[in-house]
Amino acid sequence: MQLNPEQQKVVDVEEGPILVLAGAGTGKTRTLTARATRLILDGLPPDRLLLLTFTNKAAGEMKERMSKQVGNLANRIWAGTFHSIASRILHRHATKLGFGYSFAILDDEDSKSLMKRCIKDGKLDKVEGMPAPRVICSLISKSINAGETLAALIQDARPDFKDIQTEIEKAAKLYKIEKKNMDAMDFDDLLRFWVLLLKKEEDVRDLYSSQFKHILVDEYQDTNKLQNRAIKLLAKNHQNITAVGDDHQSIYAFRGAQFRNILEFEHDWPGCKVFTIEQNYRSSPQILQVANASIAQNVAQRPKNLFSEKRPGSKPVLKVCPNMNSQARALISDLKKRKFSIPLEKMAVLYRSHHQSMEVQIELSRAKI
Repeated sequence: MQLNPEQQKVVDVEEGPILVLAGAGTGKTRTLTARATRLILDGLPPDRLLLLTFTNKAAGEMKERMSKQVGNLANRIWAGTFHSIASRILHRHATKLGFGYSFAILDDEDSKSLMKRCIKDGKLDKVEGMPAPRVICSLISKSINAGETLAALIQDARPDFKDIQTEIEKAAKLYKIEKKNMDAMDFDDLLRFWVLLLKKEEDVRDLYSSQFKHILVDEYQDTNKLQNRAIKLLAKNHQNITAVGDDHQSIYAFRGAQFRNILEFEHDWPGCKVFTIEQNYRSSPQILQVANASIAQNVAQRPKNLFSEKRPGSKPVLKVCPNMNSQARALISDLKKRKFSIPLEKMAVLYRSHHQSMEVQIELSRAKI
């Protein structure tokens, strides 16, 4: 696996807490995979390695890359999302928390259906301004992941619900009771009860803290309070924690992610080694210059200066339009000019949210594109 000098330094560290600040397109997944591979090649039993990612697809791809060097040993690694690892551990020890070993896991649709029933059973469906089940589930989820009470969340983030706060809390209480009666957990419960298990049951905490000799975490900037707490409980004794991430790419605050987890890593893990990976393999120097200048305005950040050895490209262009319609027309005009040198299928239009695409779609139809 070919690595640059910055990446190789991360791979070669033996033990202790490590923070890897890896900018966009710098090969952070490659670096994390190479480190995991090196640990196993040096004799670490694969089942003593815990690899935490934010999608099971990412975990699968990393294991597949590793298998090219360590073979079937890659299949014995504990690798997956925080939720999948939490589920795996909870199913082994669920009775300690009053659940059955085969407790059910509610998906988003299950949760919304159950909340709808709770609202109806609690005679809350006639309450003026009562939020939809989806909204209440979202409020509960964010309060759990942010580690704050539902009341505090409503006061801070949804003051428009203050007048019906009591009713929302009643719906949440009924929802919690019904889940317990069903011997079920939702996705947020997996994290909440995993942390509770590790805090409450010393024997379980010692078991997994001893088993996982090294813990590697991808996309650390997207961890929330519960996930960060679980990592601290598991790595407290050996402190072999490798966190890879980029505070400049933290976009999941609406789900409870706290980018301060990465900013405060050195405080949480005294004596940790910090590495910065800045060589970008994805973008041209011109794009990186704009990105660096923009990100430099961030108040709270870990400074990075991305660079690229790719050949120079076109300079990014900023066009200011008075409204959405003129923006769409300017965009289509630009596409039509470029289509003579660049095939349309090699162009892409990005927008922040779906409602912004309507004007673009209309103009594309008019232009027969």
